[in-house]
Amino acid sequence: MDLTYCLESSELPISGTLGGRRWRDVLFPIFDVAEDDAAVPSDEFSVWATQRGALSMGQGGPPELLRIPRVISGRSFDQIALCLIRSGTLSLETQGHRRLCTAGSILVFSLRYPFRLAWQNSEAARSHVTLWLSQGRLNGIPDDRVHGRVLASSAAVAVFGAALQTVAEEVRRTGQQVLDDVIEGVAALSLNLLTADGKPMDAATSELASFVTIRNYIDAHLNAHDLSAATLARTFGLSRASLYRLFEPVGGVASYVRSRRLERVRETIKEPGLLNRRIAPVAYGNGFKSIASFNRAYRQAFGESPRQSRRGARQGPAEARSADPMGLLARGLMELR
Repeated sequence: MDLTYCLESSELPISGTLGGRRWRDVLFPIFDVAEDDAAVPSDEFSVWATQRGALSMGQGGPPELLRIPRVISGRSFDQIALCLIRSGTLSLETQGHRRLCTAGSILVFSLRYPFRLAWQNSEAARSHVTLWLSQGRLNGIPDDRVHGRVLASSAAVAVFGAALQTVAEEVRRTGQQVLDDVIEGVAALSLNLLTADGKPMDAATSELASFVTIRNYIDAHLNAHDLSAATLARTFGLSRASLYRLFEPVGGVASYVRSRRLERVRETIKEPGLLNRRIAPVAYGNGFKSIASFNRAYRQAFGESPRQSRRGARQGPAEARSADPMGLLARGLMELR
């Protein structure tokens, strides 16, 4: 896998090789990727990031990506992505709805919500260019009116796609100021596209709102030991089938609750003022009933033990950053303002 990653304004671009590395090292925690999903020689991924926007290009890569909203080191990710499909067909599944995005079309999604991306034919050629923008750049367009949009081939989409590809092709030869200016122009084009091209399906928007409501309830009751599918269905007057459909894109209700509990424990044990607090009571206080199962789940989710996370929090800023399992794409998105 060849990687071009731009972050420091005075060092654009930076190039390196990640042959044999796992895709998880590149995409986590923006996307969940199987632990054994390694790059192959034909895979490529590039990221250029400034405070005004980020641009990523990918060829090949994992056939499936799962988005579970996470908070890593106190930073959540809620950017908007406009993904131009250059080759292949990509599907987005969210709350029981599935949309296909073919070559030449643009898929729009928000990292605030859960979803699943899957290439329809993992053996066929597939590539994409994605513009990442902060929510504030969309001038008040609610992200739940953006998430899940497929902008099909049209004259306006063709202009936007051509602009995005031109930026991707020229970015290696430009500096940050030029990149900032170009991203500014492409972001303006995206605003026009999203404003003019209708609205997403009402049913999808309604179910998305339901998921957000239940998610907020889960976050407020992570310490409850009976935070189960049955409890949630009863609380919100839903059938279990409806609840399962809402949480299917993130692996189910139980998986989502466990992920949020793990993230809450991680935030707490790395909090500077709580570094002397014992880890076991924190785990019990966030709904875990067994320390052994908690430790296993924690290592599987974050690639390190709870004690290693705390040790990283006690290190200096540079060492702590290197100990954090923050993927390369996430580091780029952290630059956005």
